[in-house]
Amino acid sequence: MTTIMDKTAQQVFEKRSSLYNLLSRLYEREVDAPLLEHILSSSRSADDDCILPLAFITQINSHGAEQEARELSAEFAALFIGGKRFRRVFPFESVYTSADRLLMQDARDAVAAVYQDAQLNRREDFREPEDHLALELAYMAHLNMQASTAVSADPILQSIELQQSFCRQHLMSWTPEFCSDMKKAARSAFYAWLAEFTGDFLASEDEALEQLRLQFNCGA
Repeated sequence: MTTIMDKTAQQVFEKRSSLYNLLSRLYEREVDAPLLEHILSSSRSADDDCILPLAFITQINSHGAEQEARELSAEFAALFIGGKRFRRVFPFESVYTSADRLLMQDARDAVAAVYQDAQLNRREDFREPEDHLALELAYMAHLNMQASTAVSADPILQSIELQQSFCRQHLMSWTPEFCSDMKKAARSAFYAWLAEFTGDFLASEDEALEQLRLQFNCGA
């Protein structure tokens, strides 16, 4: 692999890792003002993938990031944290892939095994089951970061293949329905946008990853 290709790979996969990390963070816990300001600033960049809706940008500029973050914290709790009687959407693969729509089913065991194979330790600061969307997205971020540090084609192609497999077997088996449910349940423009953006991005991943596989396979 040439030096130019190394630099290209690094840039491509660092950007992908950053996007997956951002999405993971947004599903893990409430948005705070600094993060909201970061997303707002990034959305003004012409080459950034996360473009917030104009109505929400106007709302932030009018109310301020601090107030908007407080309101979004309440929305996050209503969407994801409340007890079973009140929670409107469940960001767990097991709920969407098991016959009885329960937590801690086969999907959880399967992704836990994937993380173990990758030698990823369970996080002590986030105790949700392994098939929580935030953790599945974090795993994809991890694979992309590994690819960004590769110095030859083989580990890059291995990362791409692992990403393709995980998307097909896990993320795409349940996120289309989840994102649809989340968009319907969302009361804020931000979480409605997040649901739509997540769904569209993941739906495009199979083709995007195949293009990357072909690109870096040719450059090997």
